[in-house]
Amino acid sequence: MINLIATLTLPVLMATASPSPTTPATAVDSSTLTLVVVQNDRSVSVTVYAQNDFGEYKLGVVEPYESATLSLADYMLAEGDVQFFVHPVGQLDESTEPMELHRGERIGLVIPARK
Repeated sequence: MINLIATLTLPVLMATASPSPTTPATAVDSSTLTLVVVQNDRSVSVTVYAQNDFGEYKLGVVEPYESATLSLADYMLAEGDVQFFVHPVGQLDESTEPMELHRGERIGLVIPARK
């Protein structure tokens, strides 16, 4: 059985890390990136996937009680709706409803603690 996880649309402020002295500083325009902020309230890590009409793609892993900002590639937005799945270690998979996304949008996923 797949349970639904909460989906939020929210503004995200991106913090940039200081570049190393050997790396030239470059400005990244995050306004054109489609970002997924994942809040994992579980005691286990979760692997986050996005699925569209072409297939399922791994976005990343979020550790227990952590949040992470993951980037969604532009080709994921080209055809059909996007659905997110999470695979918690040793627990049932959960998913969102399919949703229409556009380049530059910010999406929030909250993986609630198990009761």
